[in-house]
Amino acid sequence: MEGGMATYEAFPRRRRQTASGTGPGSDQSGGIAKDLLQSLVLLLLLAVVLAIRIYVTAPI
Repeated sequence: MEGGMATYEAFPRRRRQTASGTGPGSDQSGGIAKDLLQSLVLLLLLAVVLAIRIYVTAPI
């Protein structure tokens, strides 16, 4: 009986993956570009925070 429950739970997940384009066979090039852009934005934010910290703590 437990095997039937696993099949029942797995089916909606597979259907959602196919509908959202995250399942196997979907094009991931847009996802890679989005991840790269997000990483660059985070690095820029870190650089700004470090620059502000250095500017504030620098002796005058």
